[in-house]
Formats: sequence, C-alpha cells, structure tokens
Amino acid sequence: MNTSKGLEAWAKFFVASTRLNQVMEDAMKLEGLPPLEVYDVLWTLERAPDHSLRFTDLGERVLLSRCNVTRLAEKLEGQGLIERERCPNDRRGVYAVLTKEGLKLRKDMWKRYSALIEEHFSSHLSEKEQTQLIDIMKKVWQEPIRADEKSSCPGAV
Repeated sequence: MNTSKGLEAWAKFFVASTRLNQVMEDAMKLEGLPPLEVYDVLWTLERAPDHSLRFTDLGERVLLSRCNVTRLAEKLEGQGLIERERCPNDRRGVYAVLTKEGLKLRKDMWKRYSALIEEHFSSHLSEKEQTQLIDIMKKVWQEPIRADEKSSCPGAV
C-alpha cells in the first residue's frame, strides 16, 4: 500500500465529509429546521424495533458523543419528539421512544435533507461511481448487526 496515497485519500474524504455536513447544516438552519444531530436521533429511533432504544444503545448508534445524546434527548423530550419509557422487567432500564411528533419532524426534515444530499453529493457522481463508493465504504466500515434488546431489558442506563 502506498502510504501517501492512503493519507491523501483519508484527507480528501475527511475534508469533503466535514464540509458537506456543514453546508447541509447551514442550509437546514436557514430554513428553520433543527440540526442534523436531531435528525440522527430521530432516524435512529425510527429504525429501531418499536421505535425505541435503551438510552445506552441510542448513545452507541448515533454519531454524537454520549453526553451530547443525553442532553439532546432531554431537549427532544421537552419538545415532545421523544418520550422516556421504563422497562417493565428492569426498573433501571429506560428507553427513548419516538413520538408521532418526532416521526413527523424526521419526515419533514428528510424532504430538505434528501434534496441537499442530491444537490451537493449524489448529482456529482454517476451511478457506477455511487456503487463503487458504497463498496469502498463497506470495506472501510461495516455497521455491526444488532439484535432487538427491548424484550429482555438487559442492563441499566
């Protein structure tokens, strides 16, 4: 492996990713939409079984730091976008549960976010290049497969 090429590839990826995220954040903000970290939490909960996850699992799955997830979750709860639900089998276990309002906001955000992805990213790549990039990213990072943990309520928050 050519180390300088590897470093150049990393630098290009890192700069492009960081700058694209900032462009999208700024555009969302201009339209009065919440930051992408809100989208990340809402989307993660939407994809989870029963639209809920233990707070510890939510912290592992989103792209925020764990302390930021806790603060953001409190804010989202105050806005009625998520709710806390105690585990019936483990009084220490607490779940973040997506509300109907949270689901609606996530879908509203997606309308703009998906347009921004198309405008600033997808439209610059051919379908073949998109497929190649997907394959490359799979080689670099494969998301772990996770089981539904809600039924047994293991562990504490």
